[in-house]
Formats: sequence, C-alpha cells, structure tokens
Amino acid sequence: MIFFDDFIKKVEKKDLPLDGKYSFGLEIKKIVVWLGTGIPLMLLGAYQFALGYTQEMKTGYMILGVILFILGLGHLWLAFSYKISVDFQTNALKNKKIDISLDEIEKCTMSKIVAPGGKKIQTCVEIITKDKRKVVIPLIMRNKINFAALLRKKLVNRFEIIKD
Repeated sequence: MIFFDDFIKKVEKKDLPLDGKYSFGLEIKKIVVWLGTGIPLMLLGAYQFALGYTQEMKTGYMILGVILFILGLGHLWLAFSYKISVDFQTNALKNKKIDISLDEIEKCTMSKIVAPGGKKIQTCVEIITKDKRKVVIPLIMRNKINFAALLRKKLVNRFEIIKD
C-alpha cells in the first residue's frame, strides 16, 4: 500500500488550473501489453488463413485464421482508442462510453478496488451521479495523478479518497 499512499500525496500536492480541456490516453505499459498480444494474434491468424488457402482451401484453417485475425484487430483497437477527457469549457467528463456533466456528480471516491471485468485490485475512481448511475473508471491512463487532481479540485467536497 506504500505506492497508493505516495499516489495520494502526489494528488493532494498537484494544483492544476480548471480551464480548457485535458485528455488522457492509455498508459504505455497497457499499450505494450495489448500490442504484444494483438500483433502476434494477427500474424497467427494470417498464417492460419494462408495455410488453409494453400492446402486445397481447407475451411477449418481459414475460419480459425479469420477469428484470430479479428481478435488481434480488437486488441489493436483497444490499444489506440482509449481516451478520456475532462472538459471544463462544457463541464463534462467524456470517453467513448460515458458523458457525464461534472455538475451532475453527487459523489466521487478514489480507492483501491477490483474494477468491473478485472481480476486484480487497482486504483479506481467511482462516480455516482445524481440520477444514481454508478461509473467506475480504472486509472490506467497516462498522467493519472493529473486526472485525479483535476477531479479532486473541481468536485471539492464531493471527492473522497478512501485509504485502506
């Protein structure tokens, strides 16, 4: 938990202006992991497809090749499409799945939890809106300290850090 305590201290020290638009992309470590699985899957899929094509059009090889290639493309898509932005001109928190007005946030907590769909504990921001919608954002982006510091500064009393 030493790393989480250091992270909290850095977030509390950080002071950024609340104007303009801040964009946060995926951290380099995650990009490398998704590229490291996506590219080999695509190559394996292309090889299986070519193998099926050259061996008298064996459809089993070709179908497997197409499936592996599509899975590899999915990993590449994940690696390059992740983006979350905090826009203070429109007062919104946006990514491809969510669009939340910062004024509509009732409570925001930062803690170490298991993110939905995940298997390990990581630092996440859990947002509850006034219409009781719950959104969990894992902090897997670059400049996560800036992201948390901006939310903390904007939401003031509605932002809480849970230290376990």
